[in-house]
Amino acid sequence: MEEQEYRGFFDRIRLFNFMAKDIVAFAAQKYGPEFADYMDMNCGAMPEGEYEAVIDQGAPLQFLELYAGMVIRRLELASGKILELGDGFDTVLKNYFHNEGKNLGIDKPQNLNEAYGIVRTCALDITLSEDQFISTTDKELRWKKKGNPSPLYWTLLMTALISGIFDNSPVEFSVSEEMEFCLKIKS
Repeated sequence: MEEQEYRGFFDRIRLFNFMAKDIVAFAAQKYGPEFADYMDMNCGAMPEGEYEAVIDQGAPLQFLELYAGMVIRRLELASGKILELGDGFDTVLKNYFHNEGKNLGIDKPQNLNEAYGIVRTCALDITLSEDQFISTTDKELRWKKKGNPSPLYWTLLMTALISGIFDNSPVEFSVSEEMEFCLKIKS
């Protein structure tokens, strides 16, 4: 990776950290102010500041992986606690992430290649390993991610975020229970 790619990934981590702060604040309204301390103790907290102040220039990849993992854990733990509140809270989370996706200002994909690029760009997945493609047609692209992608992160949070980005686009995104990813041209 080059410096510009590291900075771009850092910006994505900061965006997701902003969303994690919102989710933690919402959960703290339900569980009490000590919930934020609980999150910091169990997940850590990303330091504030610009790229040069936060990322060790001698080992940028290690720091980016550390902070990406931290932010994902914060999103998952806080979202999991919100889901424990009962029925309807999954819709609250989906709506939040869908609206965040709509407001990102990313150009709507017009084809599967553009859509796949957006999914890869939006994910906090810094690993350079390629996905395992299952099938590719003119109207559908299916793949599995190498490793063990988090079900909560992908099936609820990222699916809602990406559906917001793809709103009014000819492409839709989904993740199956078997963690198979699919981009499909809407009929």
